[in-house]
Amino acid sequence: MKKIVVSRLDNIGDVVMTTPILCKLKKEFPEAKLIFIVRTIAAPAVDRLPFIDEVIALPDKKTLREQMNVIKKIWHADLAYLVDYTHRIALLAYLARVRKSIGIAHKRANLLTQPIQWNKDMDYTYDPVMFAELLKEHTGIDVMQEENWNTFHYSEANSQEKRKMEQLFAAHNLNMSKPYIVFSMYTSHISKNWPEEYWQELWQKVGESYDIPVVLTGDNPHNIQFGSNVTDLSGQTDLYELGYVIERAALVINGCSAPMHIARAFKVPTIGLYGSTPVSKGAPPENIASFATPASCAPCNGDYSSPCEKPFCMQLIKVDDVYRVIADFLDKLEPSTERPRMTR
Repeated sequence: MKKIVVSRLDNIGDVVMTTPILCKLKKEFPEAKLIFIVRTIAAPAVDRLPFIDEVIALPDKKTLREQMNVIKKIWHADLAYLVDYTHRIALLAYLARVRKSIGIAHKRANLLTQPIQWNKDMDYTYDPVMFAELLKEHTGIDVMQEENWNTFHYSEANSQEKRKMEQLFAAHNLNMSKPYIVFSMYTSHISKNWPEEYWQELWQKVGESYDIPVVLTGDNPHNIQFGSNVTDLSGQTDLYELGYVIERAALVINGCSAPMHIARAFKVPTIGLYGSTPVSKGAPPENIASFATPASCAPCNGDYSSPCEKPFCMQLIKVDDVYRVIADFLDKLEPSTERPRMTR
């Protein structure tokens, strides 16, 4: 093959979870040009990965010129694997006369040469495994042959970005060479967000028992009182810088969102909180703990964004349960500057 296209017009975490397939495709077809199409917001997560030849960043509102440019770049590609559900990218692949296009049918079957029919089991299969298995089933390309094939990858910060984060930490009297915990409070859907007051109680409990800083990342929190052990970096990092902050952390706690998958790329231990999303769908197998809501309606039926105006499912994950896992982890930390890493 001379040209392979993979698209994932989803959120940042979804894009990161697609990187094992991309890496193995490049190993399988080293001479082929490998193109990855993502949303503009997610492009920095992958645009420095050496095995991707070109990242095409598409804004959510696409102009005709931008769409024509995509058609030109993927023209007559040998394979387009559409690891998303968008109609528009299937249409662009069709207009580009891609020789083989495969993806979940989802109202676009007539645009794909090999549409894949969705089934309920797909909602409960770990995302990278599901799409790797579908690739093998419909093309014969097996990216799962190596034992550690399912390794996530993420763009690394450059020296200037690293220095900026080290200076930002220093301005808050923190040292990035010393252990700290990252709390990432917000996700892409309200149904995945743990209540703010639960986060507040959790960092208070940590601060009462352990001399370890808590660093907040993500969107700007609101209506929250910060403890003396909390440093709020929300809204102060781009994706490259966020990756470096997570890479240097001792532990990351998050719902089913990008920081969880970024942490896995850097082999940083994680604790996951899951409400509308099945644990089996999005939880890295290396999580030191994955908390799933006991709500009877979870996970949401086919729509992880939840139809609830005020989702209650995440409220059922108790602070004390999460704290006990953190405490057990911190009790095992060696009193050194070395941060623990997950083993595979």
